[in-house]
Amino acid sequence: MSGKFTLIYYYVAEDNDDPEYPNAFGINLSQEDIKLKDIKTAFPLEGEYHFRFKYKVNNQVVWMDLPSENSGLPLFSGKIFMKATRFSWESKQNKEKYQEDRERQKNAKTSEEAKRETPKNSTDIKPKQQPQQMSNSDFDLLGTGSTTAGKTSYGNSNGASKHKDLLDDFGDSQPQKNESKPNKQDTDWMI
Repeated sequence: MSGKFTLIYYYVAEDNDDPEYPNAFGINLSQEDIKLKDIKTAFPLEGEYHFRFKYKVNNQVVWMDLPSENSGLPLFSGKIFMKATRFSWESKQNKEKYQEDRERQKNAKTSEEAKRETPKNSTDIKPKQQPQQMSNSDFDLLGTGSTTAGKTSYGNSNGASKHKDLLDDFGDSQPQKNESKPNKQDTDWMI
């Protein structure tokens, strides 16, 4: 066959292909010009494969392994017939691309972390601030006003409390006794 298009016959034993009814794919080269590297490039199935070629020597049929990517292919009954043994479902190119992508992502993540952790110059270094201690009086537990400098303000512009500040005595070791009865104005907020 001296045309510029060649059919390559093959079977994959792991796929239970029958060698009597092989698969085929085409390459736009003459039989004499096809090399092992062309087979590896044009092979239609995904994955990583080892290729052996059917060959007849002294009336014996053998499966020949080729020594290099640039080796020409042997013919069997005037055709190229090969057995493809799958090593992996992933192709070597896909594995390399995947590994390159993973390495690129890892490097990008590392450089982003380094940028966040490394100051641009020494003036960017700021000492860590200690958390401020808050006293119990800094919180408006009843939700009746805002806190200012440890005191609760109930909306008067001068900061004076309309009601007795309930949080002033919070935390004192001695409870203060108030023996007088509360007046109505002091208990309005409870309703």
